[in-house]
Amino acid sequence: MDNRVKPGIGKLLLVLIVFVLAVVYIFVALGSSDPLWFWPGFNARPDKIIIHCAGQETILTSTSPGYAELTEALCQTVPKIQGFYASLGISEGTMQEYKSKALVVEVFYARPIFIHSPFNFGRPDSLLIPLSGLHSELNVLFGGHEGVYWAGALRLKSTEPLRKVIEELGY
Repeated sequence: MDNRVKPGIGKLLLVLIVFVLAVVYIFVALGSSDPLWFWPGFNARPDKIIIHCAGQETILTSTSPGYAELTEALCQTVPKIQGFYASLGISEGTMQEYKSKALVVEVFYARPIFIHSPFNFGRPDSLLIPLSGLHSELNVLFGGHEGVYWAGALRLKSTEPLRKVIEELGY
């Protein structure tokens, strides 16, 4: 009597699928420098949030009205990443336009934060999300260091939770 296990097509397909998934996971993890690139959570609490609205600047800190709601909206908005614009950046002229004519949310953290993503976004300590003006229709999120933003922007699924809170705050 032969007790050997006979290979089957099902087992071969299972091994092949597991192998392909492992290769994809490793490739994305190495490319993004994030072994948890698939993790959807984001709960960083900012030191301050600056709302730029048509030349007016409002600074919110943890004791300001609207800070908690805006922080919660950020935590809902930021992890919903749909893509990456590698060549998109902010020039000095664009930044001046954002501050003088547009509605933009700028967020500052005490330490660099980590946004889980399949894209190498770095570890920014400041984020910028344009809600009107240039690039606002793309639902982008720029990251940088101390308010100087790097080339490359995450494409978010939507900025609607953030827009809703900003509208409720009267902007």
